[in-house]
Amino acid sequence: MPGINEPLLRLSPKEREEMRAALRREDLSPRVRESLEMVKAADLGREFDEIALWSGRKPRTVRRWLGAFASGAPGRWPTPHARGVP
Repeated sequence: MPGINEPLLRLSPKEREEMRAALRREDLSPRVRESLEMVKAADLGREFDEIALWSGRKPRTVRRWLGAFASGAPGRWPTPHARGVP
């Protein structure tokens, strides 16, 4: 668990650029875009409750999504699928 003044999630410069590139894509599903925006907000130092408030998700859901991202879960960065939609 992060300390009081530490971000929920800390991206490396490379990961930050990958996230920005992914967010520029026009073929992202709304859910994938939302999860990437949560990652971006956490990296900027936003708290679970604040992210939950603007996303309309429960803090528990935000924790789970960010935890999955932080653990390197498959699908961390969106990739094109056969139909062109992640």
